[in-house]
Amino acid sequence: MDERVLLQEEIQRLRVDNRRLRRLLEAANAPAELRHRMRSTIALLLQVIRQSAHRATSIDSYAAHLAERVEAISRAQAAADDQGSIDLHSLLSEELTRFRVLEGERLELSGPAVRFNARPGQSIALAFHELALNAIEHGPLGLDDGRLRIRWHFEDKSQHHVLVLEWQESGAESCPSSEAGFGTQTLTAMLFHELGAQTSLFHHQRGTSCTIRIPWNEGLGSVLDEQLVPLFR
Repeated sequence: MDERVLLQEEIQRLRVDNRRLRRLLEAANAPAELRHRMRSTIALLLQVIRQSAHRATSIDSYAAHLAERVEAISRAQAAADDQGSIDLHSLLSEELTRFRVLEGERLELSGPAVRFNARPGQSIALAFHELALNAIEHGPLGLDDGRLRIRWHFEDKSQHHVLVLEWQESGAESCPSSEAGFGTQTLTAMLFHELGAQTSLFHHQRGTSCTIRIPWNEGLGSVLDEQLVPLFR
């Protein structure tokens, strides 16, 4: 059977499971907030499944990459369940640790204390998972001397606060991928749709540079850094 047919059949099975889960939640009279969060997470997962299937080159590649993406979303959801929100620094550190890129060794993280709500946090988790995966497979993080710096800060633009996240790879010359795959789709179209974010992505011989600019609002989360409190009054 054609691989594309198999992928479409898998998507259809997941849609059926989604409808069954919704019915079970409603029958159990689950709290409205829980049902909303479950629907939100499932909607994001279905979006990821469809896009992964659309861009898959083989069943094996589809299965492996889809599992990693679902795990990234699930980890963010687990953090939100345990702590009520998702700490940006922890999210980045834990995601890169899974690729054996450790803070203080090959990884530098710096920025104010920012916590995301569940759905925007899941989108951010997925975006940085794709950046990390690309850096391992095609960029300098797959090499011993590869380095990564991630910084974030707020800009005050005429009463509109913008969270700016900067990803900068460096190291020996690598072979960055110029193909617009799922990762590019996530960083551009999906982040724009979910967060209103504007993303600049540049591939160069020593890695990838990415800047994500997110218009900040209370629906995204909270800022705990005391130095920034006056900015948000």
